[in-house]
Amino acid sequence: MSSRPRTLAALAAGLCASLAAHAAPTTPTPPPPCPGDFSSDRVVNFTDLNRVLSNFGTLYNFADLNTVLSNFGRTCWAVGAQLSSADVVVVAGQAVAFQATVINQMPSLAQTGNYTIAKSAGPSALFITPANGGWTLNGGQSLVIGAQVFAQIPSDATAPSTVTLNATGQGGAVAAAAARVCVIPTGETNAWVGWGAAGNTTSVGRWNGTLTPANVNFTGRSVTERDPGGGGPDSCWFNGSNFAAFTAITGGTWAVGAANLWGEDNVGWFGTAVTYYRAQMRVPCSTSFPQRMVIDCPAGEERYQTNTLGCGMTATQVSSTRSGTTQNRVWP
Repeated sequence: MSSRPRTLAALAAGLCASLAAHAAPTTPTPPPPCPGDFSSDRVVNFTDLNRVLSNFGTLYNFADLNTVLSNFGRTCWAVGAQLSSADVVVVAGQAVAFQATVINQMPSLAQTGNYTIAKSAGPSALFITPANGGWTLNGGQSLVIGAQVFAQIPSDATAPSTVTLNATGQGGAVAAAAARVCVIPTGETNAWVGWGAAGNTTSVGRWNGTLTPANVNFTGRSVTERDPGGGGPDSCWFNGSNFAAFTAITGGTWAVGAANLWGEDNVGWFGTAVTYYRAQMRVPCSTSFPQRMVIDCPAGEERYQTNTLGCGMTATQVSSTRSGTTQNRVWP
């Protein structure tokens, strides 16, 4: 649940106080212009000259003729590069596969060249295979390279990194394609902080989360709780209750601080609800619900763990549960 201030409506409800490669492929590198190539075969020769002369005065003029003659005999070598996703998500200490494609953009001429796949920017320690290689392709053909990026440990995952495919061909032809790589946690640990300090919150449990692994730095990122559904039942609630049934998280976003610590996540019944349900003879009663934790990435949020939250009450005690750990206290 969120530790941010609640609305009056949420307080009145007496609720528990308290989310791989994913994008489209990159656009293939377009071939550069080839002046004088009116036949679109990327070679300026008699085919282009005949085309201009045959249609002179209708489709073409002296400027077109001069362009063909000034570039006559030229071969406009071109190569393309493409990645299977513009955004790659990888769990710290794990690897994810993606595809790198080199394209011979010469329609009818064979071509040879080389490629490299490497991190070109960003803080993360990434190991990429294969790192480089050579290629030979007939006209119009493509080479699809099965690649893999491994998120090394220890590492800095405070911001996304960039992986770039660079392809070189004949005649100085070059092309590049880049993808953002977002490293996400393996999960989080859960730590008890204590009970609410005053007033209506003294029945609410306070928890902190710490992203794992500890030797991958996620400081500055943000985590958010989401409701995947399937919560409840709330056995305290009854038809006609002054409080709404509580079967889902209230929503919250937290900044990840030093040592990957985030929080607080407040889980528990507000005192007004405890007093009310005891007076209505509903105790003992409880509720529980899932909490999907997600972390920010350039292409959108990514799930890293799902917890179970819960809260309950008896005639003398209240409880707060997060991710398999429960704390109890006598209240008030």
